[in-house]
Amino acid sequence: MTWPRVPWDQVIPVPSAELRAADAAARERFGIAPLQLMEIAAWQLARFVDAWLDGAAGKRVLVVAGSGNNGGDALCTARFLAQRGAALQASVVPAHDPNSL
Repeated sequence: MTWPRVPWDQVIPVPSAELRAADAAARERFGIAPLQLMEIAAWQLARFVDAWLDGAAGKRVLVVAGSGNNGGDALCTARFLAQRGAALQASVVPAHDPNSL
């Protein structure tokens, strides 16, 4: 599978408020659970990384996960890449706020 090469300066950022609205719509309108959204996002990112690496099997991959839901997405992606045979290392960066999840 090939993916189009898009220069970083042409990538259109999506404001976080719009992403939250899309997540809410997926939950409310279509009944998609947040965990399922996380799995779908991770699966698609793992597919992209696998294609970008021309196959993840045997490749060294470092995943750095922050706290919160995005960190969960990163760790799910790491799991999918490990299933594809990547030599994976994951590191979790703790939240700055000790009261944060």
